[in-house]
Amino acid sequence: MKLIVNGEKIDPKNIDQEVERLRPEYVQYAQDNNTEPSDEQLLEWSSENIIERVLLQQEAKRTNSTIDKLMKHLTSNLPAPSDKETMDFYEANTEFFLIPEQARAAHIVKHINDQAEKTQAYLEICNIQERIKSGESFEHLASENSDCPDNAGDLGYFARGQMVQEFEDIAFKMKVGEISDVFLTQFGYHIIKLNDYQKSKTAPFDEVKEHIKEQLATEKQNSALETFVDDLKSKAKIVRK
Repeated sequence: MKLIVNGEKIDPKNIDQEVERLRPEYVQYAQDNNTEPSDEQLLEWSSENIIERVLLQQEAKRTNSTIDKLMKHLTSNLPAPSDKETMDFYEANTEFFLIPEQARAAHIVKHINDQAEKTQAYLEICNIQERIKSGESFEHLASENSDCPDNAGDLGYFARGQMVQEFEDIAFKMKVGEISDVFLTQFGYHIIKLNDYQKSKTAPFDEVKEHIKEQLATEKQNSALETFVDDLKSKAKIVRK
């Protein structure tokens, strides 16, 4: 493909390189939209990227500037997102700020690598379980006897999908303060203590306010740049062969 932008001939190698750079993103786009990838569309996207890049380079040269300085000039005077804009976005997109249910658990684990270790690990963790039932501290036993003793076995908070299935199935059915029976996962034998549970909830506005403002500001900047590039395109002489 031959491309000429305002009399500037574009090296076909640059277009080929852009095609290859963009290909993974384009293939993912096609998969997400259940469409067949098209080399023609990929070439069109790549050409448009090249055209926009060249137009910005030409404008920067014309104004004795750089692309970075040009972009900063275009976006420096944009108004910051208002509190109303921020709240409106929050209320219209609450699903983006949903915090899934989380459990905080500590565990005692005995790892296994073969059948002999499996038997020994089971006997050891059953002994630990009896000591817990007799009143010994779960945290002390986790620190002294678990194969993962750090932080007394505390795993912190986790949502579904972050632990192996067997572990989650038990943890999310327990009551806070409850200690589980011995159970087996691919990592070994475990005993869990559920330290806390938090239901799914929407993050409070004050916690996400600044993040929303940053996102809205970025969108405004992108929109301003897109408008500027579209204006350059409308005035440019572009030849495709």
